[in-house]
Amino acid sequence: MDALRPTEWIAKCAERLHTRWHTVETAQLEEIAVDIWKDDALRSMGPVEAAVFWLAPVAVDDTEGKSATKVKVGHVLELPPSHTF
Repeated sequence: MDALRPTEWIAKCAERLHTRWHTVETAQLEEIAVDIWKDDALRSMGPVEAAVFWLAPVAVDDTEGKSATKVKVGHVLELPPSHTF
């Protein structure tokens, strides 16, 4: 697959963010997508995967109303050993 131009990557990322935040203005979602694109690690993912990864800390499991604890794009979020809740 050919690499997406930055504007295409940002637009696709913003579209995915919109599926989570229906009431947020498109311009704001595009600003967030630009911030995501600026992160080298996130930019190396596809735009949809990067949006899902970025949203993971705020995702909610609608079936139980609990915060989501896993990311479904093959990445593991790890906390330092000293981190406590």
